[in-house]
Amino acid sequence: MDGTIKSVYSTGQTGSSNSGRRQASLTGLTLIRQGNALGYPWKQCIINLLNICDEVIVNVDPAGEDRTFNELCALALQTDPNSIKIIPTQWDMSNKNDGSQLAYQINVLLPEVRTDWILYLQADEFLLESNRNEYRDYLTNLAPNISQVELYRTYFFGSTKTRLSKEELWLGRIFRKDTHYIGGDGMYLVRKSGDVARMNNGMIYHYSRVGSEDVMNSKLRTLDSLFHDEEEISTFPKFSYSVVDKSELLTYIGPHPIGIEEFYNGVKK
Repeated sequence: MDGTIKSVYSTGQTGSSNSGRRQASLTGLTLIRQGNALGYPWKQCIINLLNICDEVIVNVDPAGEDRTFNELCALALQTDPNSIKIIPTQWDMSNKNDGSQLAYQINVLLPEVRTDWILYLQADEFLLESNRNEYRDYLTNLAPNISQVELYRTYFFGSTKTRLSKEELWLGRIFRKDTHYIGGDGMYLVRKSGDVARMNNGMIYHYSRVGSEDVMNSKLRTLDSLFHDEEEISTFPKFSYSVVDKSELLTYIGPHPIGIEEFYNGVKK
């Protein structure tokens, strides 16, 4: 959003500064499968998490011939191998249970976390790096009863300059270690303990519907395969940017995370 995001929840903060407190530690989690072939900005996502978190843990399916796994290993060596932990995992693509394979693969990472807090982003989601200190200070000053932080998902559609308002909502993506697990199709947190706060100006930049229509159709067919069998998928219409109510499209003129505009430069609807 361009302006301040108004919260209907308590901010959850104690109201005191973090002077004298140990800064809250934070691990970033994400998952990748055929990231290159399906047009995910997964390298930018990992760098984004590294710029915000103390450590990043990545679930990657090494299957496939698009070199995502090899390039991920190279990225870890080129940046800081002590800050990127790679968990190779073979995904069960026969699981058609409402996308639950996505939640399962993120939950595999939870026992690997050693920090106070966890930030979970999908491979086409980002936070703004320039707000790093704001996020870290916010977590440091949260009341001890708060175990989950909701951020506002800004949903880009077709380009980095257009938002789709009907897909924008608050999502829990930051949580204290051992208080949550990932549920459903990997989009939502299941809370075991504690309360929820919404962070003013906390925003997820979501790019799952930015890219050429050919790439979108490949990506969506792969995602659909975690919900439906091939016979059913074959009846689905092809994705098109034109099939949307134009009144739901909003112009975005704000900043983007590092590397995003370059990644999507030249993308056509």
